[in-house]
Amino acid sequence: MLSKTEITEIFTPAIDNLINSWQFNPDLIDIEIYNRLTAIYNVISCIKPMGDDGIRKLWIGVHRGTINDFGEFEELKEKGDVETYEEFESLWKDYYPDEIKWYSFVTAKYQTELFFYFDSKLLFSIKEGEEPAKGKGRKNNEIYKFLDWLHYRLKHETEKLKQDTDSFNKYLENNLSFNKRFGRIKRKNFWNILGDKAIRLDKRLVAKSESSYFTLLQF
Repeated sequence: MLSKTEITEIFTPAIDNLINSWQFNPDLIDIEIYNRLTAIYNVISCIKPMGDDGIRKLWIGVHRGTINDFGEFEELKEKGDVETYEEFESLWKDYYPDEIKWYSFVTAKYQTELFFYFDSKLLFSIKEGEEPAKGKGRKNNEIYKFLDWLHYRLKHETEKLKQDTDSFNKYLENNLSFNKRFGRIKRKNFWNILGDKAIRLDKRLVAKSESSYFTLLQF
């Protein structure tokens, strides 16, 4: 694995391009990918597994980067996707409205097979103790770079988790995107999430109740 200074930071557009284009194929896994996946599984193993399949999950927040990390204006203009730089900037913000995008990373285990999911998509599976045959797969620098980055981020996040679990969970509670969450929330928090432009049924109910009460007093 690479040292911290050798890790190339990856922003959300590059991750999305890779994840959306990646098609899982066990025959593509070479010894370099196998070793990286084994190291990644070992790092996240500090998290208590859930269920019979030993599921472990960790959220990773990734910066969207600058507009230059999103794409090239001239290139998109030639394709006819945009006509002006303002449209280009608007397109970038439509795709990435928030500075941070949250991804879930999940591992699971069935018998001796390890599964690796990123953003709910199966990326890899390997069998423990069964290294790929020499010469199997093909060199893929983009995958190597992504896995090195992922290993570094997981190591960084799990260290924070081990040092102060309460603070780590509190940070997620305050910052994890609401569209990534499951479970129940207080009704008043739900209305606040919707914002001022939402149709506030709660306010309509209050107004109707007050109106009815006032009418009753007139009689």
